[in-house]
Amino acid sequence: MVRHAFCDGACSGNPGPGGIGVVVAELPTKEVIEEITEGYRLTTNNRMELAAFIKALHVVVDDKENRYKVHSDSLYVVDAINKGYLDRWRRLGWRCADRALKNKDLWVLVHHLWVIASKQKATITYLSGEDKWMRQADELAKGGIYNPANIDSGYECIREGGK
Repeated sequence: MVRHAFCDGACSGNPGPGGIGVVVAELPTKEVIEEITEGYRLTTNNRMELAAFIKALHVVVDDKENRYKVHSDSLYVVDAINKGYLDRWRRLGWRCADRALKNKDLWVLVHHLWVIASKQKATITYLSGEDKWMRQADELAKGGIYNPANIDSGYECIREGGK
């Protein structure tokens, strides 16, 4: 069976409080298997897009019975996987040619999880935020903004100069 994971991140201000949303569904039955939402007190939009993708990858890796298609409206995430940027950054020591890679802590985790997920034949595709399922993930992500119970320690530590 193929399941679909729709993931989105949101941020109120950039930086500001953020949230993630993931909807796991079986199509074409349109049965929602799981909805995930989390809020963070201070982060950025790109970090929330990555955090939502990471949460979706955890679902994929934990479910060995089903294949997954992961969908995101973030080209930042989708292109990193599909255009080979992620592998290149890893080969360069987590650098972008002439500078340190932004959000390295999350990209390292994405790489680890993606290696496992791709062995399970997971795929990632870009899907417009106008899609019904992406709108549902977006609503969950926006809801997380109003319940910022988590700390994005990677961001807050970097922001405070690594203290």
